Amino acid sequence: MKSKEDVLLKKIKPFIIDKDVLDIGCVEHSLNNKNKERIWVHDFLKRNCRTLTGIDILKKDVQILRKEGYEVCVMNAETFSFKKKFEIIFAGELIEHLSNPGLFLQQCKKHLEKKGILILTTPNAFNFYRLVLSFLRGNNNPPVNNEHVCWYSPKVLKTLLERYNLEIFKTEYVDYPFLSPRMDVHISNFFSKFFPKLKETMILFIRIKNEN
Repeated sequence: MKSKEDVLLKKIKPFIIDKDVLDIGCVEHSLNNKNKERIWVHDFLKRNCRTLTGIDILKKDVQILRKEGYEVCVMNAETFSFKKKFEIIFAGELIEHLSNPGLFLQQCKKHLEKKGILILTTPNAFNFYRLVLSFLRGNNNPPVNNEHVCWYSPKVLKTLLERYNLEIFKTEYVDYPFLSPRMDVHISNFFSKFFPKLKETMILFIRIKNEN
């Protein structure tokens, strides 16, 4: 594993060590891509936390993971429900797929322990590569995953989270953890080193605001 591919994992590792963790969207699109295009984060979580529960809407993939010994179940990110709370909820590259992110945040808050932490990762709307492509194409429509329904900036996420009494206490910017990056990704990663906030991915560490 190359050092740059470790960055995202290194950023979240101190928060998940020996913790009870819920991983929302644990399949990450398809198990066919597991550890091929990028690192499969669910396995990393399992190796480092105390307990790990995963949920996803992809029934066939969930069945495969259950047979492999993973504690996963079929649930929707906007309506999931457990009889317990978690110290850490992780949702990697998920919120940009959701039709109702507010419902998702509402359920996350409901399932977080009092001092629990929600960790979100999402594409940076103002990534260096996207800005360059938009400029070169003369439009405001950079390439995007066909399943994404929204771009997020830090300010927009802050406003959304505040509506559910959640607050960001730490934000990190990292390059997307491709296992075999294309040349254009290498170039983008090089230039983003000089402008950290223009890196590919945002990691947001979120907690429930003090209601007193």
